[in-house]
Amino acid sequence: MTAAFMQVHQEIYQNQKINVFHFVQGACQTVTASYYYVTIDSWELPSQFSSQEEAIKVAKENCEILTESISHVNQLQKLIKSTSLIISSCQLDYQESA
Repeated sequence: MTAAFMQVHQEIYQNQKINVFHFVQGACQTVTASYYYVTIDSWELPSQFSSQEEAIKVAKENCEILTESISHVNQLQKLIKSTSLIISSCQLDYQESA
């Protein structure tokens, strides 16, 4: 029984590095397993894919979700900072009026 994998695709998509690998396992000149798997910035997606095209498509969808999530986190951080400044200002106003 022998197994091998090789990188078949690499690209930067939305500032994230996508790698697609093809895994093949066989015995006696017969392929017993063959699938593709993906890493995004060294994180392996928990799925196996039957084609390279499907693997790339899902990888890009995950990159888009991650990019959107990062954008939401950045917006929340700005909101928290603004809220903190407002609270600090209100506390100063209260202390000055007391």
